[in-house]
Amino acid sequence: MATVLHPEDRPANLIAKICAYFFILSLLFGCCVVAVHFFFERHYKKEALNHTLEQSTLWIDHYLQQAPLSSLDSLTGILGQTNMRVTIVDIGGKVKYDNHLFSNDLDNHLFRPEIVQASKQGVGSHIRKSASTQISYYYFVKRFDHYFIRTALPYQTQASRILAPSYLLLCFSGALLLMLAAGMFMVWKHLGQQMAGKQQEEERHIRQELTQNLSHELKTPVSSILGYMETLALNPRLEPEKVRFFIERSYVQTQRLSQLIEDISLLTRLDYAPDKFPLEPIDLYEVIQNVIQDISLQLSDHSISVSLPPLQRLMVQGNPSLLYSIFRNLFDNTMAHAGKGVTISISWQEKIDQYIHFTFSDNGQGVSPEHLPHLFDRFYRIDSGRSRKQGGTGLGLSIVKNGVLTHGGTIEAKTINGKGLTFFFKIKLSPSIAKKM
Repeated sequence: MATVLHPEDRPANLIAKICAYFFILSLLFGCCVVAVHFFFERHYKKEALNHTLEQSTLWIDHYLQQAPLSSLDSLTGILGQTNMRVTIVDIGGKVKYDNHLFSNDLDNHLFRPEIVQASKQGVGSHIRKSASTQISYYYFVKRFDHYFIRTALPYQTQASRILAPSYLLLCFSGALLLMLAAGMFMVWKHLGQQMAGKQQEEERHIRQELTQNLSHELKTPVSSILGYMETLALNPRLEPEKVRFFIERSYVQTQRLSQLIEDISLLTRLDYAPDKFPLEPIDLYEVIQNVIQDISLQLSDHSISVSLPPLQRLMVQGNPSLLYSIFRNLFDNTMAHAGKGVTISISWQEKIDQYIHFTFSDNGQGVSPEHLPHLFDRFYRIDSGRSRKQGGTGLGLSIVKNGVLTHGGTIEAKTINGKGLTFFFKIKLSPSIAKKM
């Protein structure tokens, strides 16, 4: 007897829950990055501000050791144009001097929060509005043998700017959070909503495999970004060059994460919404030339030459962006795995059994026979460590295969005489073009 699954236990709903879990996990990760950065940077900046104000109290104490109390008024002139407020309070809490107000007009300060803290710990700090001036200050107090020396900066105009976090890095963290959230929402949307019409066993297999691979593939860039952000958060005094280096490395990993999400989205649409790729008459030769032009710098860096038949029209009924992806991923695969100094050869035969038959080959290092049947599998890598260092997502050839299938063709890969790698694929002609054969 067939088992009827509860709606919540159906594969489509299970994968939706899993993707929602990754979506929530991404949000939590991004929030943690921002929160940790904000907390540690503010903490270290507060320590730096306290250190600056403490140096001022030591300088004032040194001055008082050499001058009588009656000369305290001269501190105003010595302090010059600074808006720092200086207050001398004796051990009993009586204000002996204040460079902003007459000390006789001030009440006992013994129970001011910063004074209380300094009485117990030797130093104290507090942010509050002054009862005397009605101005918010950042106060710092240091206790000496016979008095307290308190320095203060107006909080709204000066101290708050000093304590403010680095908004460049904060904005970067926020952008990363939004990208992760949007990316995971895209994965959840495309994978969670397109499974209803498939057989349950096939759905379960595809989704389980995709979830496992997706979790594994996301782990590397996310872990790298987390490591870089943690280093920046815990070391706010890093040299600008190192800060820039860590931000740039995080950006590279973010690009890799974005590319992975984009590839998954494209494959999902190819699997479940091929009608979203409208076909139109297009010159495929022009598409191939555009790809070569766009990657000319990368080809030059790898010392790769391209052999292409003379300029000609190669009209097919296809989708421009999808055909571009097919050839772009074939070139990317060669640059990543064939080695440097190789030659890529592209050729075709037109109007054979209503198909155009293509050959895309290189004379590089080739692929072992045991890998050939799996080249088009999603997330399959011949050398996973090397591929990850080069930034590949493991989805390029899978996109190629699905793109060819969407155009009514087939594709296979072979290594001829143990050298290089050759892709044989065909793209079906549209009925209107086929009739002219």
